[in-house]
Amino acid sequence: MPDRIPLRKRRKFEDVQFEGNDLWRADFSDCDIQKANFKSAILDQAIFDRADVQNAVFDEAKLFKSKARYALFGGSSLRKANLQGAALDGTDLSHADLSGADLKFACLSGVRLDGASVQKADLRFSRGLTPLEKTELHRRGAIVCLGGDFVRQKLRPLIRTIWGKILCFLLGLAAGSCLYFFFSSDHFQSIPRLVEKRDLAKSQKQYETAIRLDFALSRKYKIWGGLDASVRQVLDAVQINKSIGRRPRALQLMTSLLNKAGTDELQVCKIKLELAIFFKEEGQGENAGKLLKEIRPDILENDYDASLKLGGLYREMKAYPEAEGVYRKMIETFSDHPGRRAEAAAALHALQKEREHEDFYRSPDRGGAVGGQKIPF
Repeated sequence: MPDRIPLRKRRKFEDVQFEGNDLWRADFSDCDIQKANFKSAILDQAIFDRADVQNAVFDEAKLFKSKARYALFGGSSLRKANLQGAALDGTDLSHADLSGADLKFACLSGVRLDGASVQKADLRFSRGLTPLEKTELHRRGAIVCLGGDFVRQKLRPLIRTIWGKILCFLLGLAAGSCLYFFFSSDHFQSIPRLVEKRDLAKSQKQYETAIRLDFALSRKYKIWGGLDASVRQVLDAVQINKSIGRRPRALQLMTSLLNKAGTDELQVCKIKLELAIFFKEEGQGENAGKLLKEIRPDILENDYDASLKLGGLYREMKAYPEAEGVYRKMIETFSDHPGRRAEAAAALHALQKEREHEDFYRSPDRGGAVGGQKIPF
């Protein structure tokens, strides 16, 4: 079967019916087919060069990438026809009905549209029309793209100059830099990646970077991991500040955390515990004792690390009954975790030995206390 149906100059077609027919790549060049009915016909890549197709009907026909150069379509109806990519150079479409037709990417150089109906005709990305013609078609109800003309006529000549090229280079460099810094910021990195970077910074003693990453993790965890995980990251930043001698900054962070915790009793107790440890390290035993009295061990009993810290602080403050109660509760709570249970049992055993040793030196037979005064609690 040949690629094209050779209909060229055979005879005059007039008032013929092609409605709904498949005429893909048909060649109607130089033919006289006035008043023909091509409604809903498939005419993709068909050729109508120099053909006389006046007063014909092409409603809803498919004319994708068809060629109709210097053809006569005057008075024809092309309502909702698909003319995407069609070559219509020099074609006469005077008084034709193009309402709703799709003419995107069509070549319309030298086309005549006098008196044509172009209501809702899509002429975006079409070629060959002057800005004045586009403006007029837009006024008549067609859909046109006027921005491309501004680019072609105003910006393109400017870009081709040496100063335009330099300006484009600088704008591209600035845009690339902005995108790099935007997407490489801590806010757009995943939690595992931030944790990895934080640990690396701590191992390399880049403490400022580690603190910054802790705060970035705190913000991430506040959204995805909850308040507990968020508080842990800030407390890690507190420990770093303490380790590098920024104790006032560490105290400020803990105080601000206490205000942010609000009514969450678990977080309030954990922050007060850290504050009590801080005061104990600073030698402010009285302040540490006041905070310890406000901490409820039953709230922390399911948090292993916090309970261990609480027992250790009680022990340092010589509050042995309270420390022993914490360790015994830990042994009971974490009975299903052999490692944790063993660690709590070892801490309890060490506490009992220390208590027996102190009681021995405090006995009347030894003449009173030798190991120093007990911190008031």
